[in-house]
Amino acid sequence: MPSYSRLAKKEEIRNLRKIFLFGGLTTFLIFGIIFLGIPALTKIAFFFSEIKNSDNQGEKTDILPPAPPKINSLPEATNQNIISISGFSEEGATIEIYINDSLVKKVISSKEGKFLADSVPLEEGKNEIYAVAIDQAGNIGQPSPKTSIIYDKNPPPLEIEKPKDGETFIGEKQRKITISGKTEPEAILTINDHLEVLDQNGNFSLTYSLLNGENTLKFIVYDKAENKTEKEIKVVFSP
Repeated sequence: MPSYSRLAKKEEIRNLRKIFLFGGLTTFLIFGIIFLGIPALTKIAFFFSEIKNSDNQGEKTDILPPAPPKINSLPEATNQNIISISGFSEEGATIEIYINDSLVKKVISSKEGKFLADSVPLEEGKNEIYAVAIDQAGNIGQPSPKTSIIYDKNPPPLEIEKPKDGETFIGEKQRKITISGKTEPEAILTINDHLEVLDQNGNFSLTYSLLNGENTLKFIVYDKAENKTEKEIKVVFSP
């Protein structure tokens, strides 16, 4: 019972305070209208409103734009039409990803400033990528430096000029043959799992020693996007 009475007294005191507060405000308004008039009260209300607005504006002190985002390195080329782009920026910033000047993705950077944009679509050919950061105050930063990646889904060409498939070589003087042809510049070529050298135009030429009987020559070419072309020919050597 004593606890209930104490709660009741507290509630009664609280209600009395509300009554005095509202009564005081009502009295102020009545006397204000009588002695000052409605226009004066309007000016006072406007004054207090301006003070409140100025306080709110003072709270917005972040007017500096964020630094350009840093995009982690990307491969020079890919045979995938969708990639992931990651990097660093200001904490909590909105990161806009652009490809060939078109906005393709928006992500939010983490507390550590990291961001990751998954499933970013690429256009066939060259893709110029950059990012822009927008901080939580709405300040827009400068674009990051552009980086590019080539989307290439076509296998590299491979032309074998010498020898011809099924060709026969007779006698010791013909045991060593020339293998030559052409592929894509800067591609990677292996012949029977041995890495071969290409010139700046993609041409190759080497001397190869045949074994007695049938010889299988297996060519594999990879381009920068990791597309692959394979060819196999057979030649015969008779001593």
